[in-house]
Amino acid sequence: MTIPPEEILSRSFFDARPEEFYRFYREKMLCLDAQPNPAHRKLAELEAAGKLTSVVTQNIDGLHQRAGSRRVWELHGSVHRNHCMRCGRAYPVEFVRDSGGVPRCTCGGVIKPDVVLYEEQLDGHTLQGALSDIQGADMLIIGGTSLAVYPAARLVNYYRGDRLVLINKSPPLRRPRRPGDRRPHRGDPGRRSGGVRARDEKRPPV
Repeated sequence: MTIPPEEILSRSFFDARPEEFYRFYREKMLCLDAQPNPAHRKLAELEAAGKLTSVVTQNIDGLHQRAGSRRVWELHGSVHRNHCMRCGRAYPVEFVRDSGGVPRCTCGGVIKPDVVLYEEQLDGHTLQGALSDIQGADMLIIGGTSLAVYPAARLVNYYRGDRLVLINKSPPLRRPRRPGDRRPHRGDPGRRSGGVRARDEKRPPV
């Protein structure tokens, strides 16, 4: 029986069947040879020019930072950060990639990637930073998302401006709130479920 990826990438599956989790994780989630594309590089260029405040991303590959972006809110964490669940010691992604079976610390503890699995809460500091930048933006550009994965899709509701740009290959599964719309109930912005501007005279955009 084929196990759905959403189940494999859940905290309960990680705890119960770590060897199977890491088999899938190494094969499907670690793409360390990937390189930034023109969009990554353009965002970094805009930030360096003072025209972009930050990037809020659901990606866990670290390509924004590799392209040169400095202020990146990684909502779902990063494969490049890993820690021992017993003593907290940090390990590079190469250690996880090259380990056989379940990677373990010198203390014997299991090493866990700093990625937000299903059933886990988003990091509070990261979430608050992203919310603050979105609320303070003059323009918000949303790129490459169907707005279907929560809580990231809900963060759009916190944008207070009237210049919202949506760039996506296909129509989003939900329409972003437009100026004048009644604000929907925001719910809990921190739990993962279901499966980023031009400068003006006021404050820089996100």
